[in-house]
Amino acid sequence: MSPDTPVANGKAHRDQGLPSTWFWGLAYLLFFVALFSAIASCGGLMVVLGDPTEQLRRGYAARYEKVAGALLVLTLVGGVALWRRFGRESLYAAIAVLASTLLSLVCGEVVARQFMPPWPASALHGVTPTISASDWAQQIVNDGDAVRTVNSWGQRDLERSVTPPPGVRRIVMIGDSFLEASSPVPLPLATERRLGRRDIEVVNLGVSATSPDEYYWRLRKIALPLSPSCVAVVLYAGNDFMSGPKMEGFHGIAAPFPKPSFLAAIGLVGFNHLIANKWRPVLRAWHGAARLSAAEAQAFDRVCKSPDADMPAVLASFVPKKKERIEPRLRALDLSEFYARIRKPDGGLFRTTIIGRALEALDPPPSEEPKIDEKKKRYTLRVVERMAELCRKRGIPFTLIIAPDGSQVDPAVQRLFGSFSHLKEARQFTRLLSEQIARDCRDRGIDVLDLHQVLDGAEGAYLNLDGHWSGRGIDLASEAVGQRLSSHLAAPQR
Repeated sequence: MSPDTPVANGKAHRDQGLPSTWFWGLAYLLFFVALFSAIASCGGLMVVLGDPTEQLRRGYAARYEKVAGALLVLTLVGGVALWRRFGRESLYAAIAVLASTLLSLVCGEVVARQFMPPWPASALHGVTPTISASDWAQQIVNDGDAVRTVNSWGQRDLERSVTPPPGVRRIVMIGDSFLEASSPVPLPLATERRLGRRDIEVVNLGVSATSPDEYYWRLRKIALPLSPSCVAVVLYAGNDFMSGPKMEGFHGIAAPFPKPSFLAAIGLVGFNHLIANKWRPVLRAWHGAARLSAAEAQAFDRVCKSPDADMPAVLASFVPKKKERIEPRLRALDLSEFYARIRKPDGGLFRTTIIGRALEALDPPPSEEPKIDEKKKRYTLRVVERMAELCRKRGIPFTLIIAPDGSQVDPAVQRLFGSFSHLKEARQFTRLLSEQIARDCRDRGIDVLDLHQVLDGAEGAYLNLDGHWSGRGIDLASEAVGQRLSSHLAAPQR
């Protein structure tokens, strides 16, 4: 039989030429790549379309449908071509590859799970508690009553059980660094101490560098399974009002838990963790913590050692893109008192970002009332509504707590920067946006505690060069929060 003789039943001839072998080998490779990509893209599309916050749909759905459709067509065309060329052998090859891939994924998943911490730590900071502890040890102010320990979940909190102890009602607090960073005692624990009731515990689910979209998933996937009797979500007016989701994910295929993903949905949580956990903003900050801490320490050392005459250049270097404009403006002012003050920051916590924000507000804002970003307002309100709805369906009281930007309420912060900056006026939009969101939430039957009224005029409520609450700020906030939340849990259980 010659090499060109037709083969019966669609079976390939054994003496194909080298070009033909390479061609069909490449065709098989492309087919399986298209097949697995199509499966992943369709799974990711299902996650995108099922996102209750509707933000993933708006961002990815249209283009994702095109990609998934194109991959499905490519897979179908390739499958038909291989069937016509090789007949049943193509089916057997596909089954063999799928089976070996499945076995490899199962074995790989077993190994991958060894590198992820147990739940709920895997869904909070996403790393072992030892990493959390090493970070917070550098960020908590020097105070004899400071809570520096980190529990087995990686949280700045007492040790907690998954199920509340018998006879104990659980309040869960969700938020960002305002629940765990810098202040001597975190707000949840300070609230629990102030309540002083053995039948109530306040669990801290605060994770720094997170935002409302992650609060929603943290509530849904962590807080609710912890059997709370009450839920409180703390929004920081300084940076929590956002126009869209911040927590990244790979188009629904992989995403940091607790955000849903296709890989997690099919049980590959270990693979998903290894692929996506690096996208967490808090981990990005921690992975660069050594460089960041060194840079901040170096900047603080320059501030302490530089004479007043050199300080304009030192401070302007904190805002490199505007240095040429800022430095001469500072040289024209007598800021000796300001320089002396920042050389002794509250709690020894020095952050160039706080000074940089004040330097960017050298010019007075427009005289008209600050404009409200409607996108931020709509998105934030939508996410809060979704969280309140989750709790309402389960009969769990829900409270939204709004934490002010320090420049809006603390006279000490205002005086510190007021000698050269219009920081208070420049940040006024945070207060106005807080008021509007609080009003709209109340109109929708959502309980709101706006701490602007509680902290207004509270001298030293914020750490001046850190931006978080001081011990006094925590005392005032915990008193108001405790009164509001205890009202949801009226009488002690017997």
